[in-house]
Amino acid sequence: MFNRESMKIGNQSIKVCCESLRSCAKASSSSTATTTSAHTLANGAIAMLAANAKFLNAHVSSKVRLEGHTDERGSREYNIALGQKRADAVKRMMTLMGVQEVIVETVSFGKEKPRERCHEEKCWAENRRADFVDAWK
Repeated sequence: MFNRESMKIGNQSIKVCCESLRSCAKASSSSTATTTSAHTLANGAIAMLAANAKFLNAHVSSKVRLEGHTDERGSREYNIALGQKRADAVKRMMTLMGVQEVIVETVSFGKEKPRERCHEEKCWAENRRADFVDAWK
């Protein structure tokens, strides 16, 4: 099962992909991105993360990988660091919600795995994201 949900990090609209995390909450799909360097979670993300945390807390043998991504602008090094900050921000929130830190792994792909390849804001906004991926696959 592949379920794409929306959440906000900072002022950016990002996408979070939930693979096999069946209890993902539906979130609104706000879409304006105004900053390219944000990595803090906005209130709109909390409900979806709470649903993911509830699932992971109920399935303690589960493992999840959070993959941080960025748009194409900026150096490779800058984007790798920013993607890591995004993934770490989501992990921090998940652990505050009771998820065991050891079952959540983070990695950054920076700008290396874009979802969209055009060179305009609508694509950049789509590429600024953190993905949930089943780590046991």
